Amino acid sequence: MHSARIPVLAFVDIETTGSNFERDRITEIGIKTLTNTEVIEWESLIDPETFIPQNIQRLTGITPDMVSGQPTFEELALQFKEELEDKIFVAHNARFDSGFIASSLMMEGHHPQPIPMLIDFYLGQVMPLSSFRYVSTLCDLVAFL
Repeated sequence: MHSARIPVLAFVDIETTGSNFERDRITEIGIKTLTNTEVIEWESLIDPETFIPQNIQRLTGITPDMVSGQPTFEELALQFKEELEDKIFVAHNARFDSGFIASSLMMEGHHPQPIPMLIDFYLGQVMPLSSFRYVSTLCDLVAFL
């Protein structure tokens, strides 16, 4: 008997220094990978090596002191790329997050494969988007289904 392969889902959330793919940088990455047998969590603050505007600090809660001494995106790029390979990308704002990630990877010389995406809008309307807690809730909902 042949069982169907269940797709592996990567629930992703990033925080950035702004919305410009060329100028701004990633300050935090959270990934919860859901397979048919386990949930794997991967999360890291990232030193953006640039200024974090006050409005972004208020929005994300991420300050320069929090990212000082953390790995840079360059140091994490290959690991991050591997965390997303062969998975379906799930995020509240998947086009922004995946575009920002792809742009950041390309700046480091990596060429990410196209990422199949699921986009969640509904949950974000009923729950505050508080980074990894939001991703955890999405993952729990899919596991329940």
